[in-house]
Amino acid sequence: ETTETKAEETTETKTEEEKKEGEGEEGRVKAKSVAISCNTHSEEHEPENKVESNALELFTGEHLKDLDLKTFLMNPAPKGKLIQCHIIRDKGGLFSNTKYTLHLSHHPVFLMAGKKQSGNTTSNFAVCMNDKDISKKGPGYIGKVRGNFSGTEYHIYDDGANPKKKGAKEGKKLREELGGVKFEMGAAGSTVAPRKMTAVIPEVKPDGGILHFQPKTEKESMLVSHAAGHKEGIITCVSKNPSWNEKAKAFVLNFNGRVKKASVKNFQLAPETDMDKVVLQFGRVDDNNFIMDFQYPLSPFQAFALCLSSFDSKFE
Repeated sequence: ETTETKAEETTETKTEEEKKEGEGEEGRVKAKSVAISCNTHSEEHEPENKVESNALELFTGEHLKDLDLKTFLMNPAPKGKLIQCHIIRDKGGLFSNTKYTLHLSHHPVFLMAGKKQSGNTTSNFAVCMNDKDISKKGPGYIGKVRGNFSGTEYHIYDDGANPKKKGAKEGKKLREELGGVKFEMGAAGSTVAPRKMTAVIPEVKPDGGILHFQPKTEKESMLVSHAAGHKEGIITCVSKNPSWNEKAKAFVLNFNGRVKKASVKNFQLAPETDMDKVVLQFGRVDDNNFIMDFQYPLSPFQAFALCLSSFDSKFE
């Protein structure tokens, strides 16, 4: 038996947690999409996803203590390794924003945490290598994820200075753009297909480092360049489309048993040049526990940032 994804209307399958997340978000897109739920049916026509391929060796994290954590988080995953993680969601209290903490699945090691920052007109997540003071001024701050007003596009940056703000004028290192993601309705606005994701990240250089992108304005961002057809130096990944399973009467994707519960936010991303190679999959295990499995060319930070955008996007 394997895990599939079943498409149902969002209004019927959304959990109470997801409904609560969407309250009070004026100006957000409120279009319907479909949730992805799990059933066990024969997947004789479903190909194996390469994210779970035997060609990939599981990264256990046993030697992580010997590595510099920030270097590990900000650079592409080792080639040939599958990194399996869990994201724990902590909704906090009435006056506290939701916190997301990332841990390795097979070795109980905390990696990083993200939290939406208060006082911004758009969603703005700080990501830190600590789970106590998650802010731009907190210890171990490594980057942020910033959304647009409607929650349909997100930009991913490292911890450098915004070129428009004081830090840049004081000579601090300018921030680098490490990715972006755009959410759209599936099937040209149809309510019977999941939302679509298009993610862009910098190409990896021959020495293993990430190609530098330092846009001074949003008009120079990777998402804008990509939309204009300027894709040099950019890797494009798109969400996999589910296929219709007549026996299950549902759209299905093969999560290889890792995803257990319905969520409109579940997804799989693959390079547009090789749709059989899933480089990131994200999905619900229970109400506040989610899996995040990824591989090269994504870095742990990029993978986590893309998942934070899925938590936040209201393009549903």
